[in-house]
Amino acid sequence: YKLVPLEVFGKDPYKTLISTILSSRTKDELTLIRSRKLFKRAKNFKELQKLSEKEIQEIIYPVGL
Repeated sequence: YKLVPLEVFGKDPYKTLISTILSSRTKDELTLIRSRKLFKRAKNFKELQKLSEKEIQEIIYPVGL
């Protein structure tokens, strides 16, 4: 059994929201990989704000957004 993003990030509203948005475009396995990569760079909304649009695009590109 593989965990889905909601099970992995369910206790953190920021991570739940972002991974849910990403998962609407791809499979859970890829969502987890890309979400984890994004969360290493931006652990919360304040850190996410500091990333450029290009940085975010490069991180999430494989999910098709």
